[in-house]
Parts: sequence; C-alpha cells; structure tokens
Amino acid sequence: GEKRVVMSEVFSQDILALRLNILRLLNEQGKGQSFGPPSEWLRHTVAVWQTLTLYGQDLLNYKTITEVLFLRELGEIVGGMVHAGVHGEGGFMDICGDLVTSKTKALQKATEKSRLELLDQEFVDSLRRYRQSTYEAMLTELAQVLSTQKFKEMLGDGLESYRKDAERKLGWPLDQQYLMSLRTWRHLVEMANDRLSLHRLQDAFRKKIDSHLNLAGGTQDV
Repeated sequence: GEKRVVMSEVFSQDILALRLNILRLLNEQGKGQSFGPPSEWLRHTVAVWQTLTLYGQDLLNYKTITEVLFLRELGEIVGGMVHAGVHGEGGFMDICGDLVTSKTKALQKATEKSRLELLDQEFVDSLRRYRQSTYEAMLTELAQVLSTQKFKEMLGDGLESYRKDAERKLGWPLDQQYLMSLRTWRHLVEMANDRLSLHRLQDAFRKKIDSHLNLAGGTQDV
C-alpha cells in the first residue's frame, strides 16, 4: 500500500541529522563540543533559537557570530536598564504612582477650577521632569557600557547606529508609562471638574429655592 510519512517525524530526523553533521564538522576542526545529558543539548538549542529569532533576518549582514552574541548581550543589558529604571523598585512607574496619589489628594481638596488648572500644570511639569531625569540616567549607564573596549572594538563604525537603536529601546517604555500616567491623571482631573460643576449646580439650585422661599414668606407677611 501507500507509505505515509508523518511530517513531525521527518522534521525530527532532519534535525538529528543536522546536529550530527554539525558535530562531525566541529570535531574534524578540533573544536568539538560534547553535550552530555539532554538538558544540556536543550539549553544549547534554546540559546541558538533565541539568537535566530532575534537576529535571523539580519544574520547575513553581521560580520561574525561573535557580533551577534555581543548584540544579544547589549539587548539584555538594555532590557535590564528598562526593568530597573521603569519597572524596578523606585523606578519611573513607582514615581508616577506616587505622583498621581499625592496630586489626587490635592484634587479632592480643591474648591476652585483655577486650583485644578494649577494642579494639572504642576503634575505635567513634574511628570516630564521625572521622565527626563530617568531617561538621562539610563543614557549615562548606556554610554558607560558602550565605552568599554570590547564593545568599541566589536561594533566599530556601527557603534553609533547601535547606540541610537538602544536609546530608542530605552525611551519607548518610558514614553508608554508617561502616557499611561498622563491619561490616568487627566481622567482624575475631569472627575474633579465634574464634582465642582455639580457643587456649583447644587449651590445655584439651593440659592434659587431659598430665593423663592423668601419671596413666598414675604408675600404671606403682607
């Protein structure tokens, strides 16, 4: 009868053949690396897969695999800076949360629209200032990393383009957190405006009712 081939089986056989072929070539060059238990081979495969996933499209443009590993290391460093500067303890996210909390208390005490406008301007100015100071701190750390000899030698003329790309990756999470905090604040200001408007409306109704009652009382006295 007709012979059926399961694609997953063919794929696994091809992967195994490729692995054996690569190890054979490396052994012939005297640079063979043996993998003991399957867990070691799995870790190695995952590392290779992550590299191909991140840089596979541009792999032919890189001079050596060493450059790819350097860029991966740089990506991990930038990711660590983002985690510490934005999401870590005392980072930009915490600063934004504390700022919203403190200014919200002031919003709740405000009784005039002019006070709301002043608080809004203070919040935006503070948010911008904290965002800029956090970004500058991360840029300083990035400059220190890229000034090391190994990165300067490996990246060479492409150092500036990699620097700009890293700066963009540092700035994007800050901008996202900035916009999210600003939207939250604008919503709170809008709610405070509605509260003041409601109070003014209630006062107007109260005064109108009092006026009518006074008129009615005066008429009865006459």
